[in-house]
Amino acid sequence: MDKRTKILGITFAALIAVWAGYKTVYAWWVEPLVNIEQDIEKLRADESEAAEFNAQYEFARRDYEKLVSRVGTLELGELKDELYHQIEDLAHEYALEELKVTPKREQRYGKTDAQELGFSVSGQQKLESVLGFLREVYELPQVMRVVDPKLSPIVPPRGEKAKDLIKLTLDIQALLLPARPRAALAYTVDPKKLPPQPKTFVRHGEPDIVKLASAKPFLEYEPEKPTGTKPPVDTGSRTPKPPDPLVCKPWSGRWRVVAISMMHEPEGASVLVQDTARATNRKRIHIGQEFDGGMLEAASTRGALVRYHDKIYVYPLGEEFSRRVESGAADAFPDLKEKSQGVAPLTENEIRALAGLAGETVAALSSSSGSGPAPSPGSTSSRPGTAPRPPISTGTNAPPSRTTPRPGSLSTSTRIGGSNTGNDASNRTTGEGLPARPTGQPDETRDENSEDGAQTPPDKVDENPQPAGPPDNR
Repeated sequence: MDKRTKILGITFAALIAVWAGYKTVYAWWVEPLVNIEQDIEKLRADESEAAEFNAQYEFARRDYEKLVSRVGTLELGELKDELYHQIEDLAHEYALEELKVTPKREQRYGKTDAQELGFSVSGQQKLESVLGFLREVYELPQVMRVVDPKLSPIVPPRGEKAKDLIKLTLDIQALLLPARPRAALAYTVDPKKLPPQPKTFVRHGEPDIVKLASAKPFLEYEPEKPTGTKPPVDTGSRTPKPPDPLVCKPWSGRWRVVAISMMHEPEGASVLVQDTARATNRKRIHIGQEFDGGMLEAASTRGALVRYHDKIYVYPLGEEFSRRVESGAADAFPDLKEKSQGVAPLTENEIRALAGLAGETVAALSSSSGSGPAPSPGSTSSRPGTAPRPPISTGTNAPPSRTTPRPGSLSTSTRIGGSNTGNDASNRTTGEGLPARPTGQPDETRDENSEDGAQTPPDKVDENPQPAGPPDNR
């Protein structure tokens, strides 16, 4: 064997020895000593979890033993006889007439091993006795329930005097609990270790239902007769009832905030809302106008601030009105939260003035008119300080008119692709909106000096220009 082979053999033998030592010595003796603290923490966590499970198990066991002790037996026949005699004793105690106690066939209760047995009970007596019997039945100690109790007055034959008798019918359902709650459990109830059966078990509250008999609910109402004293004379000096305070009434429907325009911040900001139940129902609301029964106070790029008679709310962008947030808890809108601190709720005069501050109704867009909303023909802007728009004439003799483009929109003479033949007149008469920034338009058409990238209106202005409408939703 040459020197090279010996070196390689020694190297491979050393590697094999190191690998075997890592797999045996380190894994068996070194690693447990290094990770002993982690193993202790894991065992403590397992111990606390086991202690919690054991506490829950003991609580469930004691609770189940209480239920079995209330039944008093583990035999079906014994429970049936005992409950039958208890019902008869209560009926004789309250002198129920025409008593009938009919046992029902027992059956399995759901998917458990418990057995359900029942009785149909009927009888008649005066209301006070019937209510007393019903209350005593509710206080029987067994695990049971009273189903469908009915009280009905008995009408005597013609010519006989009424005896004020009430007929009672009800069903009683009782459970016989098994000795082992579940088949998978090793626990079994020992009847000798059970507490004694209680005499009663109260399931109702403090009010006494027997007092209902004094009100005579099955007889006609008889007003109290006067005691002989003259009623006071009304002299007409009755104090008028103060009017109810005015409150804000929200809109009906499922409205949500669609878009917020901040091109003319802050006074010219506007909010576009839409009724999700009716896709064609849209409104554009400016600062100071009526918004969901309140008044729009401010707007930001993420929400709108609205004042009401009692509180101030923030309406998030893209959310329905039902998801509004109180301004004090609107941590996600710090700018609107800061503005709301110095704003007071609406006064009664401001609430009365909301009827004349309605927002602008915006017509729905057709599939070929772009993605932005457009005002409906003949609609008028209700922004404060802006004159109403004149109605657009659609007659055959209507003079041609030109409209001044709104900020952020194209004029009616500019169309995508450079062709507008046959579309100018239809666009001016139908009120369809054009896209705010069409795709493929050269960048030279935008005014670089404008802050928001809106187009500069054409230099040529009509002699009687129309006032600019609200900015398009961006």
